[in-house]
Amino acid sequence: MFQRLERSAGLTAVVVFGLVWSALHTVIRLFAGTRLALDDGKENIFTQSFQFGYLPDNPPLFEWVLGIIQHVTGPNLFSFLILKYVLFIISLVFAYLTAKRLLRDTVWASLTALSLIMLYQIGWNYDQVFTHSLMVTVFSTAAIWAFVKLVQDRTLLAYVIFAGIVGLGSLSKYNFSGLIAALFVSALLSKETRRVILDLRFVLTPIAILVCLAAPLLYLREHAGFYEMYLNGKLGLTKAPHIERVGEGLVSLLVAFLSFYLPLALFVGALFPKAFSRKLPPAEKVDQSTLNCLGRSAVIVMVGMIIGVAAVGVSAVSERYMIPLLLPSFFWLGGRLKSAAHKPGASAKWVMALSATFLVIVGLRFTELAVANEPFCDRCPRWEPYDQMTDRVEDILGDQDAVLVAYENDTAGNLRSAFPDLSVRSLLLPFYRPPLHSEQPPCYFIWSAEVARAPVVDVFRPYAEAPGTEIVEADWQHPFKESWHQTRWGISPVDQQSSFYRDYCVSE
Repeated sequence: MFQRLERSAGLTAVVVFGLVWSALHTVIRLFAGTRLALDDGKENIFTQSFQFGYLPDNPPLFEWVLGIIQHVTGPNLFSFLILKYVLFIISLVFAYLTAKRLLRDTVWASLTALSLIMLYQIGWNYDQVFTHSLMVTVFSTAAIWAFVKLVQDRTLLAYVIFAGIVGLGSLSKYNFSGLIAALFVSALLSKETRRVILDLRFVLTPIAILVCLAAPLLYLREHAGFYEMYLNGKLGLTKAPHIERVGEGLVSLLVAFLSFYLPLALFVGALFPKAFSRKLPPAEKVDQSTLNCLGRSAVIVMVGMIIGVAAVGVSAVSERYMIPLLLPSFFWLGGRLKSAAHKPGASAKWVMALSATFLVIVGLRFTELAVANEPFCDRCPRWEPYDQMTDRVEDILGDQDAVLVAYENDTAGNLRSAFPDLSVRSLLLPFYRPPLHSEQPPCYFIWSAEVARAPVVDVFRPYAEAPGTEIVEADWQHPFKESWHQTRWGISPVDQQSSFYRDYCVSE
């Protein structure tokens, strides 16, 4: 069995796995049609223009790359699927290259890379809701590989590669900086790695970060007032007492920290419990000092975040924010797994665990869409019947130019997909105004209480009830269901003399 694994393991096998995974998940996703949902809808709005910033909590690299792809595919679901799974395969490749350098074993390097699907945030959430986290995942794996290469080779080329990857990675998501900080501090704490960080050539890294982030940071500065309000909401910086927020923040931090390693840690504990033994000797040939540096970074992250939560009073720590911060320790755990799995047949046992994980995830993914109801999803946004609404909008518009203002992001993103040549906006993103294609074009307010999960608020109700408003009642379509749900849309013309037109239908 081991000989067969040895023959089939390697970079090619990892890439093939990534292609199979991507193809299956793409087919399952298309089972629900091509409607955009969740963060995909929001991101589809931003690709209408090139800017140095779009959202306060994320740099613009994801939007830039997505926009390039959409020049070929159009602003549709396929652009997201292409980007998502290309990044997934690249992440697997860098995970393999990193593990190969650390473990010096082709079989276990392959198994470690594939074990990424045993991390809940990657095996499950990656295909569910990620956008910017897709980009930070690939740059995190690339940065860890570059760091290991730097520690092992210590050449000028290694310093240049590390600086380049870190510079670009800083444009993927702002929490990427936590990964670099944790690796930096961890390397300083060990004699074997300290001189790598203190080398004068390491100055290339902060220079690369400053060069790459200069324009986005200037953009943030120009929009500081609004962005501060936005981030306060994301981080849970409410008016609640500081001590109360700290208590909530520490609980959410603990949950995020522990859940990052699931179900991987459970599989390791069940199949190879010695992996968690302090007396476990390292396996032959592994680079144990670098593995220890990567593992130590998780402790540094935890301590740093506890201090941050206590000092600032952050009450919400999102689990997906932990991906770049804790991914280095994933490779440390891979080293422990290899050391514990030294008996004949151990690698085959792990292949079975990976296969079971693969089948369960794919099965649950299809079941989620096939059932399309609780407990798998509470609103099932991928099934919203946007097509019937956009068909009616097309009838109303004819060939005329127009501005389409949606009540929320999902509707706006799907309008953008249906009308790529029009200016599409969302009331939830009032700071983003894509360019107009003509002066004073007609404007339409498109809303749905069902999609928003709340009635139109009083301030916008007069516009939703404007003369000429058309109502579209669209039935949900599902291969296995009849008389399922219905969504009611409103398409309301906006008076060009109204404050709504001045606030949402013109350029800044």
